[in-house]
Amino acid sequence: NGLLYWTEAGSHKVRAMSLTNRAVFTLSGNGNVGYVNGSSTSAEWHNPKGFDFRAGKLYVADMMNDVIRTISL
Repeated sequence: NGLLYWTEAGSHKVRAMSLTNRAVFTLSGNGNVGYVNGSSTSAEWHNPKGFDFRAGKLYVADMMNDVIRTISL
């Protein structure tokens, strides 16, 4: 879909970059450690590490919270 996705365990965010214009944006996470579901920057993670993309959703391993969380794309 023209985007590159990655997780940032240290900043507690899930990010993406447009491959056409190289704009980087936050998909999820406000940088605070926690476990809060919510849209975009209202969500909180505790070391997101690794993900899988299936059927329009990003499944992200929230390592220190011991859960798999989803982001609808």
